[in-house]
Amino acid sequence: MAAPRAALEGVKVVDISQGWAGPMAGVLLGDFGADVVKVESIQRLDWWRGSAAGVDDGLTHERSWFFNGINRNKKDVTLDLASEQGRELLLRLVAEADVFIENFTAHVVKQLRLEHADLAAVNPRIISVSMPAYGSDTSWSDLPALGTTVESMCGVQGLTGYEGGPPRIQGTSWDPVIGLHATYALLAALRMRRRTGRGQHIEVSHIEAGTQLVAPALIETQVTGTPPPRMGNASRTVAPHGCYRTDAEDDWVTIAAVTDEQWQALVDALGSEALRAPQYVTLASRLAHRQELDAAIEAVTAGCNRAELVQRLQAAKVPAAPVASPADLLADPHLAEREFFVGLDREYVGFHLYPGPWIRASRTPARVEAPAPTLGQHNEEVLAGRLGLTASEMEKLREARVIGDRPLR
Repeated sequence: MAAPRAALEGVKVVDISQGWAGPMAGVLLGDFGADVVKVESIQRLDWWRGSAAGVDDGLTHERSWFFNGINRNKKDVTLDLASEQGRELLLRLVAEADVFIENFTAHVVKQLRLEHADLAAVNPRIISVSMPAYGSDTSWSDLPALGTTVESMCGVQGLTGYEGGPPRIQGTSWDPVIGLHATYALLAALRMRRRTGRGQHIEVSHIEAGTQLVAPALIETQVTGTPPPRMGNASRTVAPHGCYRTDAEDDWVTIAAVTDEQWQALVDALGSEALRAPQYVTLASRLAHRQELDAAIEAVTAGCNRAELVQRLQAAKVPAAPVASPADLLADPHLAEREFFVGLDREYVGFHLYPGPWIRASRTPARVEAPAPTLGQHNEEVLAGRLGLTASEMEKLREARVIGDRPLR
């Protein structure tokens, strides 16, 4: 029986993005069969390559777990886009591509002369996506940003933190959220092009996409005139709702009893007479005594084995889960049964498990076929094989430092 075809087989992507947001879109397209060529330069690597720890032996850029985790199923080409030769070669790749991905500030793209109009001049069918933090047409368009700073401007940090305390940086970053939005928009544009034959430009602003996720707080502020307070792990509508210690150091369990039935099941499962006190009978009363309630629950959970406690609570239909560490996830039998983690052997780092595709499609399954590429790994395959450059031309590009496989800095 023939293997099922990939959903995006035949779609060619040129990805000059860096970090997380743009590469997230590229990896999703690649998982479903798109041919993704990632473009860096030896003058300016994808900045996530610089996140590797350890002594710099000239190869730490190949050991970045961040880079290696988000760039699988891609080919890597180095081109100095600030040079005329590098830009010309990029445009030759664009001429035969379907999608172009970038996540730079507007002035960088304009300076490189790689705005959508420049791309469309060589390929009217190209679909390009930009991911500027604040959009490209305001006074903020050239301001630098990171996921954590955008989270602050979206209102997330202002809602996050312990009761009565300062805001708290989440550290999860808005970037993957933006990458998901961009992927959705690209798929819609590809479908539109099937009908019209025309490409288009897509802009996904980080701050606007991120602000969608604090919509309840925005609505509440308009209705009440007061923003919601920071509450840590607590909830204004559910009690108990939090993380509670168990018997091992740094082993925690999350419990949220949403209904009175779940609350009663929790009390019965924990077997604590203290939890049967009158002040915990109703939800309103439990909310009014949240801190006392949390202490009473933790007095029981602190003497319990985490795995056994979670199993007992889940059997009683109480929403509960372990607070998993990375080591817990790697050993999780459920994820193993789902075959979620994929083993990849990559040069310079060896064999490791990586999170695999989390979208399941019965007819067009996602595939992980190659680890993240090394710097310039596919220069010959793409530039010589696809664009037809001769060995002499390739050598001249190396001598001029337009291409290469080692960073200059």
